[in-house]
Amino acid sequence: MENYIEGTRRELGKLLPAITLCATLLLATVLTALPIPAQAAFPGANGSIAFVSNRDGNDEIYVMNPDGKVQTRLTYNTYPDEEPAWSPDGSKIAFDRYIEGQWQIYVMNADGTAERPLTSGTSPGPWDHFAWHPAWSPDGSKIVFVSDRDHPNYEIYWMNAADGSGVTRLTYNTNNDQDPAWSPDGSKIVFVSDRDGNYEIYVMKADGTDQTRLTVNTFKDQRPVWSPDGSKIVFESDRGGGSNIYVVSIDDALRDPTIGPRPLTTRMTWDGHGAWSPDGLKIAFHTRRDRDTGEIYVMNAVDGKDPQRLTFSTSRDTDPDWQPIVGQPPPTTAAATITVTSVAPTAAAATVTVTSTPPTGPIEAPSLWAFYFSWLPVVVSVVILILALLMFRRALRAVPKETTDRGKYATLLAQLDRLHERGEISETLYLRLREEYEKRRS
Repeated sequence: MENYIEGTRRELGKLLPAITLCATLLLATVLTALPIPAQAAFPGANGSIAFVSNRDGNDEIYVMNPDGKVQTRLTYNTYPDEEPAWSPDGSKIAFDRYIEGQWQIYVMNADGTAERPLTSGTSPGPWDHFAWHPAWSPDGSKIVFVSDRDHPNYEIYWMNAADGSGVTRLTYNTNNDQDPAWSPDGSKIVFVSDRDGNYEIYVMKADGTDQTRLTVNTFKDQRPVWSPDGSKIVFESDRGGGSNIYVVSIDDALRDPTIGPRPLTTRMTWDGHGAWSPDGLKIAFHTRRDRDTGEIYVMNAVDGKDPQRLTFSTSRDTDPDWQPIVGQPPPTTAAATITVTSVAPTAAAATVTVTSTPPTGPIEAPSLWAFYFSWLPVVVSVVILILALLMFRRALRAVPKETTDRGKYATLLAQLDRLHERGEISETLYLRLREEYEKRRS
């Protein structure tokens, strides 16, 4: 029994530092692995990826799991459906449909039901107009889009997401403005324009004012998308030879548009249609690296590494967009009505007064204290575990030394007897040592 106690104490003494280190590393990993919540337009876990495929004859909208499994078709018609865009609460998808010679915007539930149009081809002039590239406001109340309804060039508008009413024009120039995307805090819209000679990326306030150029080069930049924390923009560009995906800090671009963005892909084929995951860690994109028609991949958002192929069809798969999984829709507040005076850049300048209902202010991010307190039970549990292990070690050390000493000298006596029996020790030394060990054991 004494030998067992002594061995147990010795072995636990060796293991305890490792156990304590593991518990500490576990705590550090839990607290650092997840990012602190930011002002994200699409907060939540990574849900399904919506995408477009013509695998069944024409372009239709599908969804799949983030790992590419369980690919499910949502739309069934003879018209091409493209550019799916998830609502901030993940319950709806807006998309383009080419119907009767026109692109128009539709919306449906996440499972493909309750499909309905938000725009039509009827316009103030004697021409039919297009409407496409929908992007939701962070509170889900508006959809920004591109249209040629005021002829002849493309401009940016927004409308009420519920029924397509309240269409409000945001840009006025003689060139094309397109590819809009709302910032996570709802205050800005990034877009693409060729007003300065080639397609570059611009940003403006949500009411259309303060339009500022973000990129300056001789190549084509397009399809900008905000990161969930609002600090970066991912876009596609042919500045590297082939079409590739780039990322740029919004602060750097506002400070100096000539600052070069950082490439995430560097291929001579075609990579584009980047879409951030709701947690900001991944980017889904379309690529032709495997074949000309294209497939959908995901990669690390930080450095573009670890590309993983999600689709393996013989047709074209493109236009990925990531669904956020949230507990409830982002809060909305009553919108204020303002008057915006915009001057159209024509030979005879005209003042246009627009009464609009702009998006609400920034969505409040969860406070840092709320984040800390949400992890408090985990921290307390780990601390209790460490304290319990330390107390157990102390209890083992409290085993009376005399108990373990008796066991040690009993072992020595047994070894001494074996040496004496084999004649490996003299009788005199044997008797003297045995007397000493007996005395110490008692």
